[in-house]
Amino acid sequence: MAQIKAAFFDIDGTLLPFHARALPESTVQALAALRKNGVKTFIATGRPPVHLPYLHALDGIPFDGYVTMLEYAGIGVAMGNACDAAKAAADYVTDDITADGLAKALAHFGLI
Repeated sequence: MAQIKAAFFDIDGTLLPFHARALPESTVQALAALRKNGVKTFIATGRPPVHLPYLHALDGIPFDGYVTMLEYAGIGVAMGNACDAAKAAADYVTDDITADGLAKALAHFGLI
């Protein structure tokens, strides 16, 4: 596999469980390990920051950037709590974010 240099993450249900106020500790640790391994991290969403009132939940978590639309991805990963259409379109489906989904997906691809 080609060396991955950047990872893009949605917020709703991917980094942050729906209706949560903070990231799961496993997600915080997985993001830190990913950055330690030299992979740049980005927030990717279809909404501008002003429409994300819970963006403060990411305070203190370093990201290399915020992009409002991710058109192409080499590998698409759906969280276990994603809708059926997202799961069908994904290259890989991991567990729910509250069941260490992000950490498991990054480990599956050998990134951490």
